[in-house]
Amino acid sequence: MIRDLSNLKREETQNFATQLPVERTREPSGFYVALALDVLTVACALWIGLSYRTFLDVGTGWAGILLSGGGFSVCLALGLYLTKSITRRILVILGSVAGLFLFTASSINYAYAGSAAFIVFFLILWGEAASRAHIANGIEVRVMQGVRPLLAKSTTALIVAGLLLYIPYWSPAGSFFSQGSFNGIFQSTGEALHRFYGEIDFVGTFDSFTTSIARHSLLSAPDFRRLPTIEQEATVRNLAVTVKENLSNALVISPEEAESPMHVIWYKVILQSLAWLEDKFGVWFIAIWLLSLFGILRGIGVLFYWCAGLITMLFFQTLLVTKVITTKGETCTREVVEYVQ
Repeated sequence: MIRDLSNLKREETQNFATQLPVERTREPSGFYVALALDVLTVACALWIGLSYRTFLDVGTGWAGILLSGGGFSVCLALGLYLTKSITRRILVILGSVAGLFLFTASSINYAYAGSAAFIVFFLILWGEAASRAHIANGIEVRVMQGVRPLLAKSTTALIVAGLLLYIPYWSPAGSFFSQGSFNGIFQSTGEALHRFYGEIDFVGTFDSFTTSIARHSLLSAPDFRRLPTIEQEATVRNLAVTVKENLSNALVISPEEAESPMHVIWYKVILQSLAWLEDKFGVWFIAIWLLSLFGILRGIGVLFYWCAGLITMLFFQTLLVTKVITTKGETCTREVVEYVQ
């Protein structure tokens, strides 16, 4: 009897328990946004690595590098506020560095690639720590000030990664713009200079360039302007022969190249100069070239990470408006050192 009663009570208890509604914990929407940002950060790093490998192989892919670099910077900066776990952030940074080197490490020495990856990881982690310290010591949430150390260090890390991965592929031709890129830059620069020096043909052939140089130098002479047109043209032709001979000797231009466009001439001269400098100074020239290129890219990088910071702030405000995240005040105590009374 007692056993039957106990079994009946147990069954009633179990039936009652099964009828109670089970409360399931639901993660806030910001958790899934932060998770998506972590995935996007690593995906953008993979995109950077793939675009850079394309650049190393065929000399194209600048648009992909800039777009993926911008996406990587913005996602990394937003994750600074949305991802609370330090361990998770370190894993995201490790995954990002692996993505940067994944497509190029197989073509170079693994020890060299590992050392370069460690330097890049350290720079990004340094920026992460600096930004978190700034946020922890701040009273208000100021996104631009908070993400600036991380964006600055991550931009430096991307530049360092690009240069270190470029060293094994270095050559005099590869250390400069491709012929197509140089042609576009030379054409636009020559047209801009032509607006100030209308008599000089910067984008024509070598013959037309030397002739225009001779004409330009003679126009400032009053005696030349008083000559009849036929004599002016004869004087220009005579001086153009001298100018052409001097420039040909200085730039090592053969008579067959006289009808070549100026962008071809200058591209050849620059590559010859780079090859001569490499032969003369060896590894020191490569080091100086890399340092100079780093300085130029780092200067441009300031504008890059400021733009990334502004975009980060816009996305942050969007998350606030859509109530994915919110800001709130908190009080805290801390220890200080005082003299013993």
